[in-house]
Amino acid sequence: MKLTIISSITENERDTSSFLKDLTEQDTQDFEVILCLNKSSSTKKIFSLISEYGKFFGSRLKVIWNYKNQSVNYNITSAFRIAKGNYVTIINSDTSLRKYYLLKMIEHAVKYDVDVLEFKPRLIGSTRWKPKARIETKEPVKISNRPDVFAYTFPFILNKIFKKSVIQKYEKNWPKQSADDKLAVSLNYQLMLLSRTYMYVDSRIKRDYFDLETWINPKTYINNFKDIEKMFMNYESKIMHEYEYAKNYFLKVFLPGLITDISLISVRNLIHYKELNEKRSKKFIDELKLYIDKLQKSPEFKKFMDTNNYMLLKNTETDLIKNNVPISKWRTILNELEE
Repeated sequence: MKLTIISSITENERDTSSFLKDLTEQDTQDFEVILCLNKSSSTKKIFSLISEYGKFFGSRLKVIWNYKNQSVNYNITSAFRIAKGNYVTIINSDTSLRKYYLLKMIEHAVKYDVDVLEFKPRLIGSTRWKPKARIETKEPVKISNRPDVFAYTFPFILNKIFKKSVIQKYEKNWPKQSADDKLAVSLNYQLMLLSRTYMYVDSRIKRDYFDLETWINPKTYINNFKDIEKMFMNYESKIMHEYEYAKNYFLKVFLPGLITDISLISVRNLIHYKELNEKRSKKFIDELKLYIDKLQKSPEFKKFMDTNNYMLLKNTETDLIKNNVPISKWRTILNELEE
């Protein structure tokens, strides 16, 4: 079997139904899907759907059900233990799949056969983002020869395909991880650190839905990067310049854009105003700004700006990282990183 798809199931049974239907209509069926389901008010309806589609997929459809709400990291790594595909990727149930998506993923994975294949992401929903490439690889590379991979990989798991041998190396002895969301930031870097070969494909294969119901709490990500720092410090070679750049890109550029860049399509849907106020709240925005202000004034950040290998390059990213961008301009940050 070529591909294992790990999917976190939302509480919306319509999402699950559409997702499973899309999977039955793919141009290839050389895959399995592992559904990760936390207990919710929709559990019975979703299990009914799973039972219905189980007739089509047979043993290729697996379910991990938790009595309690577990973190994204917990669910994904639980799925790792039962994955049988040669390659593994994350596709959540709120993602719409065109018929050719999985065939294209498998073709690229087999062609390059690297530990981690990264393709150009696209976010839709409450945030709409079509970023330009951050790194160029004309052929598969050894990460030991290209440490810039750690600095420039997109800081989430959604746009990557990992070889099964990488997830088999996943260990429980890493620093205890804090809570995570669908971006799975800490798990993303953990798997990157376990990888030896890499390829970036500068084309978009799928679109990932990022809705208003997704919590964006700055403290979660700040804690994530404390965990990630320990991982980088324990790596076999010195890559702290890469860690510092990745951290500051995320917390000073990507996150401010993500927390404020609410598309008009979402805002027009009045039913979501409450979710918008709670999950993209002014409180969270102010907390992030307070963190950035404190960071900006620190001697560590000044040293980072003056000595970091990647900050010595002149480009849009480094300009955004250097400057303390006011909240009023956060909504346009991601636009500056588009093609």
